[in-house]
Amino acid sequence: MKFGKILSRLFPFSFLVIVWFFLFLPFFTKGLLPIPADIITGVYFPWLDYKWGFPTGVPVKNPILSDVPSLLYPWRSFAIDQLKNFEWPLWNPYYFAGMPLLANFQSAVFSYVNVFFLFFPKAVAWSLGVITSPLLTMLLMYLFLKHKKLKILPSLLGSIVFSLSGFEIAWMEYSVLGHTALFLPILLLTIDKIFENKNRFWYFLLPLLVASQIFSGYLPIVIYSYLICFFYILFFYIYPDLKLPRFNFKRYFPFVSLFILGILMP
Repeated sequence: MKFGKILSRLFPFSFLVIVWFFLFLPFFTKGLLPIPADIITGVYFPWLDYKWGFPTGVPVKNPILSDVPSLLYPWRSFAIDQLKNFEWPLWNPYYFAGMPLLANFQSAVFSYVNVFFLFFPKAVAWSLGVITSPLLTMLLMYLFLKHKKLKILPSLLGSIVFSLSGFEIAWMEYSVLGHTALFLPILLLTIDKIFENKNRFWYFLLPLLVASQIFSGYLPIVIYSYLICFFYILFFYIYPDLKLPRFNFKRYFPFVSLFILGILMP
């Protein structure tokens, strides 16, 4: 009986891992990297002058990803080199007359995903950052949906749809937007845990999550997440509390304080 319970609990997570594995099967079986390198040879000079065996040059499948090889990957690569040399990556002298690097949100110098650069070559480390985003998003959304008392099937479908939505797929290779967006379900779960008077672990976790989302590198999604969190609290907690004879303001002080602390940490 115990084995059956363990198996039933592990099945959803195993299923999500299998979906993720087949999504990135070329990476695992052929060593292909999720980096839009076709843009370099298919759009930019001097590589564009050579046709590379194609009649009219290398076909570019998604030109909207041109920021990855021209901006995001070089920024991250240079920042990692600076950190490995025990230097603060404050300034990037290789773009125009120079530009801020550490102060640039999309450089994501302190993103948790940069841990891959400590153990793998840069191209592989970047690719691992790209492919882990959908997996983490699926797992975190599943945990949130299960917490909302949904059954296994709708929780699985909801997590897959959220993780592989058009927005996530279109911007996945940026390795920035997806890692910023995946904090939304865990933030919502943390809100529920805090207001349900769970253990203090969630109070400790909240500012770390808020700060980590900022460090992930895409400010607009951070702002959207804050708005969603605000309306989530307003609808599920503040509005019901307003119907009570006496509104308990003190209930919200710890959450607001820790949330602001997380914003100030970066």
